[in-house]
Amino acid sequence: MDEVSAAISTATTTSLSNGKLNLVSEEALLDPLSDSWYGPGDEKLTDEQLLDIITKDVERTYPDIDFFRQDEIQTSLTNILFIYAKVNRDISYKQGMHELAAPMLWVLAKDAHTIKSDDPAFITMFDIDSIEADAYEMFNQVMKSAKAWYLNDAETIPPIVAKSVHIQDDLVQRADPELYQTLKDNCIEPQIWGIRWIRLLFGREFGFDNMLALWDALFANFEQRPDDVEDQLEIIDYVCVVMLLRVKELIITGDHTDILTTLLNYPVDEQKYETMYLYVTNASYLQRNLTASAGKYISDQYNSSTAAAADLGGAAGPELARVSVPEEADDNNLFELK
Repeated sequence: MDEVSAAISTATTTSLSNGKLNLVSEEALLDPLSDSWYGPGDEKLTDEQLLDIITKDVERTYPDIDFFRQDEIQTSLTNILFIYAKVNRDISYKQGMHELAAPMLWVLAKDAHTIKSDDPAFITMFDIDSIEADAYEMFNQVMKSAKAWYLNDAETIPPIVAKSVHIQDDLVQRADPELYQTLKDNCIEPQIWGIRWIRLLFGREFGFDNMLALWDALFANFEQRPDDVEDQLEIIDYVCVVMLLRVKELIITGDHTDILTTLLNYPVDEQKYETMYLYVTNASYLQRNLTASAGKYISDQYNSSTAAAADLGGAAGPELARVSVPEEADDNNLFELK
C-alpha cells in the first residue's frame, strides 16, 4: 500500500450600515467566516505572495486527516488553488476555498485507489494520474456558483450577505412565519449563520464524512433542479431553511444567546448518512412548494413529539422525493490495495 492510499485508509473519520460593511480588525480580515472579511486576492500581489498565502492555508487543511498531511497531496491542492486564482483574476484566491477543493481531491484519490475494473471507460475515469486535473475541474464547476460567496466590496453589500438575508427574510418567512418572527424578535442577523454555513458548503457543521454525503446529494441535484432555476447551487438556500426548521424547537424556546449557540454550534447528534440525503430531498421539495404547510411538514419530521406520533411517509403530508442511499462500506476492506 503506497503512501497516498495509506493516508486515505485512515482518513475516514469520523453588520450592515447604510448598505455598506465597515472594515474591522486585522483578525476579521483574515477570517473566511467573517462578514467583514476581504482576504487576499489583490491584483497587485506577486505570484510568490499569492503562493505563500495558499500554501499556508493548504498546510492547515483538515489537520486531523492524515491524507492532507502528505506532501504530494498538499502540492496538488496548492496547484489547484493557484491555477484557479491565476485564471480567475477577478476573484483570485480567498481563504476558505481550500476547504471546498480539498474534499474533491480526497474523493477522487480514494476512487482511483479503490475502484478496479477492466472496462476502458472506468480505467480512464479513475486514472490516478488525472486526479489533480479532475479535482481542478470539479472545483471550477462548483465555483461557477460559489464564486459570488467570496466577493467583497467595501462599498456594497457582499452577495453572501444578501443571500443570507434573502434566505431568512424571504424563504424562512414564507416557510415558517413563527420561526422567522422569532429570529427577527431576537435580532438574529442572517449573515451570522449564513456566511459560516454557505461559504464552506456546510463543511464545518456536520463533520467530514457527513459533509461528503451531503455534497453527494447536493451535486446530484444539479440535474434535478426546476427548469426555471439557472443557479445550480440555489438548492443550498433551501438546505439552510431545512436546517433552521430542524432546530425550530430550540430556536423558539431560546433567547438570543441560546439561538446563536444553536446556529453556530449546529446540533449533529445521531446524524446518519441517510439524514444528510434527507436535508437535500426536503430542500428540493421546499424549493418547489414554498408554503407554510410545506414548512410545517418538514419541521414536524424533526419535532420529537410530532415525529413519534405520525407516519411521516404516509398520506398525511406531501410525498418527498426518494433517494437511493448506498450501504456503508466496510472501511477495513474499502481501501485495501495490492
